[in-house]
Amino acid sequence: MHKFSSTLRSTAQQVAQLRFHIQEPGCPGYDFHYHLPERIEYVVGRVSSQCGFDVVQIQLQDLRVSRLHCRIFFHSQGCWMIEDLRSTNGTYIRHPDAPLEAWQEILCVTALPLEIDIRVGGTFLAMRPITQGPPVRHPRNYWPLHSRQAA
Repeated sequence: MHKFSSTLRSTAQQVAQLRFHIQEPGCPGYDFHYHLPERIEYVVGRVSSQCGFDVVQIQLQDLRVSRLHCRIFFHSQGCWMIEDLRSTNGTYIRHPDAPLEAWQEILCVTALPLEIDIRVGGTFLAMRPITQGPPVRHPRNYWPLHSRQAA
């Protein structure tokens, strides 16, 4: 195993595990657990026959999501990072306490706090530490409002 990879894995094991609550258009939402010792990087993208599970780990059905949309990874300096992979509709982040219209587009590799909302296409991913209480659940009418204001 490469020295950098093993150092990164040992650093990653010291950080709280993450949970993504994923809310796709027309879907009630589901949780996706990120197990740090097993993987330190995830690519988010649309399900397609050209990009298999080995390339896209968080697979979405949303047609506004690019095949390879963004990458969320653990940096060797001990923080989470996000990178847009030149997607068609962009990648946006927003602090959970910020107003709905406060989305910021990712233009370069950006450090992430442990609690952040991510928007790719019409899909929302609420990134939270697993140690925190129950998953983020919003009323059914919250996401359509979210989508209108974000578009």
